[in-house]
Amino acid sequence: MRQYFANLPLLDYKGVKLRDLMSHAALTRQVLQQGIMFYPYTLQDGDTSTSIAYDYYGSVEYDWLVLFSNQIVDPVFQWYMSQDDFDNYIEANYGSLTAAMSTVHHYESAPGGLQYTPTSYQYNPTGLDENGIPLYPVDCYTWETQQNEARRSIKLINKQYASAIALELEKKLA
Repeated sequence: MRQYFANLPLLDYKGVKLRDLMSHAALTRQVLQQGIMFYPYTLQDGDTSTSIAYDYYGSVEYDWLVLFSNQIVDPVFQWYMSQDDFDNYIEANYGSLTAAMSTVHHYESAPGGLQYTPTSYQYNPTGLDENGIPLYPVDCYTWETQQNEARRSIKLINKQYASAIALELEKKLA
C-alpha cells in the first residue's frame, strides 16, 4: 500500500507537503467503471488486505489493490472487524454490549426500508410509516452488526488484471 500512496501527487498545504488523496477518488471512479471482472470474496476473521493480497495476487505489494477495489480509504474503520474487535468497538463506543442493545439507533418498517431517527419518530403520533406500516426500533448493536457484516463481502479485481491496473494507475499519477 505504501507504494500506491507514494505515487499520489504532492500538494503544498501551509508549507507542509501532503499527498493528494482526492486524486485517489477520481481514479477510483475511472478504474472501477471500466467493467473490469471482479472476484467476490467473503472476509474471514483475521483476514487483512495484506494477507488477501498475498494469497490472491501472490504479493503483499498488492494490498493497496484490495483496498482500492473496495473504495476503502481507512482500513481500520472501513474493514470488517473480527468478533473480538467488534465487541471492543461496541464497548468503547456505547459503554457496554447491553447499552448498545438498549439504545435505539433508528426505526424502520422493514429491513433496509425507510429509516426514521429517534427524534423524527417521537414526532410521529401514529408510529406508522408513510404507507401505514408499523415502525419497529432497531437498536445500535443490531445496526452496528449489520454494518460490520456488510463489510465482510468484498470484491477483488481479477488477478489477471492486477499488474495492468497497477501500471495504469502509475501512469495516471505520474
